[in-house]
Amino acid sequence: SLENLGDLVESLNAVADIYQMPIMFSTHPRTLKRLGQSSLKLHSLIQVHKPFNFSDYNHLQMNAKAVLSDSGTISEETSILKFKALNIRTSQERPEAMEEGTVMMVGLNKENILRGIDILEQQTPSRIVKDYEFSSVSNTVLTTIVSYTSYINQKIWKKYS
Repeated sequence: SLENLGDLVESLNAVADIYQMPIMFSTHPRTLKRLGQSSLKLHSLIQVHKPFNFSDYNHLQMNAKAVLSDSGTISEETSILKFKALNIRTSQERPEAMEEGTVMMVGLNKENILRGIDILEQQTPSRIVKDYEFSSVSNTVLTTIVSYTSYINQKIWKKYS
């Protein structure tokens, strides 16, 4: 909504003003279009970018002072790659990262975001969330594929050996 976009711009402008550091604002084309159609103005330190590819985006996250993201995978990325981040959503489907202290959910409220960044500055990146610390992923995927291939071929694709 335009209200959410306004809250985001207000928050980003405040972060830029307080920390006097460049902000890489990677945004969806639809959001960029709405921003251009609005009267909202971005601080001069905010650099608007199209979405980055996966490796470039991870490199930026790992080298940032703090990451503000509404990504659905920010919990896993923060935990596994050990960088400091705030989830700017108001709800999420991965509470385990919040429960283990690897990411804070702050929404779009400027005061919550600034408080969150202040807290991040005092902390060192934490350990991997227990649910994400699964050492035999490849074996599990292989076993699952082998286990279900016959069944899926017969029941779904109607292939019979």
